[in-house]
Amino acid sequence: MNKNVSLIILMLIIIGGGIWAFFLFEAEQKEMAKDPLSDFQIKDTANIYKVVISEKDFGSIEINRNEKDKKWYINNTSQLAEPYNINLILETAYQIQVKQNIKPELKETAITQMSIRHTKVEYFFKGEDKPRKTWYVGNGTTDHMGTYMLLETYDPSTGKSLKSPEPFIMFKPGVYGTLDSRFFSNKKLWMYPGVFNYNIKDIAKIEVDINNYPQESYKIELLPDGKVSLLDDQNIAIQAFDTNAVKHYVTHYRELFYESFADYLTENQKDSIDKVPADYNFKVTDIYGKQKNVRLWRIKEESTGFTLEESMFDTGRALISIDGSKDIVRVQFYTWDVLLKPLNYYLPKKTNPFQFKP
Repeated sequence: MNKNVSLIILMLIIIGGGIWAFFLFEAEQKEMAKDPLSDFQIKDTANIYKVVISEKDFGSIEINRNEKDKKWYINNTSQLAEPYNINLILETAYQIQVKQNIKPELKETAITQMSIRHTKVEYFFKGEDKPRKTWYVGNGTTDHMGTYMLLETYDPSTGKSLKSPEPFIMFKPGVYGTLDSRFFSNKKLWMYPGVFNYNIKDIAKIEVDINNYPQESYKIELLPDGKVSLLDDQNIAIQAFDTNAVKHYVTHYRELFYESFADYLTENQKDSIDKVPADYNFKVTDIYGKQKNVRLWRIKEESTGFTLEESMFDTGRALISIDGSKDIVRVQFYTWDVLLKPLNYYLPKKTNPFQFKP
């Protein structure tokens, strides 16, 4: 008899531990709803102005919608968020549905597993400082056709937050797979790879400095009347130049991206690169006075690493740093070589016998 009582107590402790783990999803206790909450959908996604994604052991990231340009930025900075990623999340919020309830005998196991591993996704509405809906996203089901998720809601009219007493298996119609991979806090994966993405009418000035051939450096000024001016490295205006070539050059600043982060570099190598004068420096100033600075190094990558010797020129890749960041990224020359034009490219050959050789 005593043995049976002990077993019952032990089982209650285990079950209680699972429920307690559920309460420990976050430090701040929330009131438990009387009935399960399953309304995960957010139909008015246009009102979402902030999304916060938190992963245990990996930190969190905040994605904000800017009121002026309607674009999404990372952690309230000028770093654009990857549009595909945020659109995927908003689309999921709009279309997500309950696939099925969790079987009673599996609920405690599901709750315990979610307490160990889950991603917290908070959707904030405009003008509210508490998330309208919070998803606790767990693992996918064994058949990879659903995802364990638990909901918490906030009612601005009452100022009350309620947490569902149990999770559901969720899915998005038309998606054959789990949804958990859509939510992550890795900043590098969230960063928009666009380096120069300008509307041409928003550009005021472009400065190109060529370190090894300073006499080939120049500035391009875009004037309000649609005309352009070209200045040499001494800031002296050039009278005779190919205006069409200059205007065409400016159009290349509409869409230029980096390929990937150079994560294969050690911190010492990154520091070494940062101390070496870049082969090219690009500075773009927009009509609002905002500047973007990009340094580019020609490199020769080898199996043992890289070199920065001038003679070692890799026609496939280059390294760049954006606005002084230590996060070195790689770019492809077949898209970036359009920016590597010297001053004499725009001049009548008879006035500039110097021939630039990259």
